[in-house]
Amino acid sequence: MRCWRVALPARHRADESGLRQSAPGQCLQRPGLRIRQRGEDQQDAIRAEQPGFVDLIRVEHEILTQDGQGGSTVFGLKPGVSRLGEVRQRFGAEMEVAIIAEPEEIGTLEGYYASVSLGFVMAKLIVTVDAKNELIFAMRERALKAKHMESTTRKITLNADDVAAADLLPVKAISIIPTVNLDEATVIQRFGQPGERVVVSEKRVHLLYPQQGLDVVVDSDGKELLQYVAPRNFASLREPLLAAVAAKPASQ
Repeated sequence: MRCWRVALPARHRADESGLRQSAPGQCLQRPGLRIRQRGEDQQDAIRAEQPGFVDLIRVEHEILTQDGQGGSTVFGLKPGVSRLGEVRQRFGAEMEVAIIAEPEEIGTLEGYYASVSLGFVMAKLIVTVDAKNELIFAMRERALKAKHMESTTRKITLNADDVAAADLLPVKAISIIPTVNLDEATVIQRFGQPGERVVVSEKRVHLLYPQQGLDVVVDSDGKELLQYVAPRNFASLREPLLAAVAAKPASQ
């Protein structure tokens, strides 16, 4: 994922913990779920001046409802239930669908929008598709082309039949990179105290909200990232992150 390598995008970049640096997403690999470490990509090198608290309130108004059974709805989509084709219907046909892979990885199947309107906020949006490794491998064999995104991360373009087949698969994670900038105090003011705070580096921290199925990555040097899964599946975000941090050399 660059995986923790987010679940996220190089379009996101891997960080010190060994999580990936890549585009539609980032991660460590837990079958197919990329743990995103940051929301920055090649087009996001410069931060805006002020955190957007008012904009975050407006975004969150649309983001999350919970069903009382461990599920949730994020921007009209249900992680773990809604299919990729429903994402396309919701946000438009221009979604880019590809396999994002690091060397020696099968990769993850992701959908990516460079810009979508989320209420009053514009954002990049990345969805991670729930696809078995065997299916991803077969899609790679039939792929039209592969190109490097950044470093050794590759984006593998699917053929038309596999893009159509991917539309029938459920989405397991939804990640957004808002154009507004958020600091940790702003996030806590809006969402409350996190259930857990995981420090990845001096400049990057994950604020975990398991009841909402939310991981907010606050990056003082890059763009922030909000990663959503169904609350019942929150371990798919948390466990790879903690494993990556534990495996990081003490000198880093």
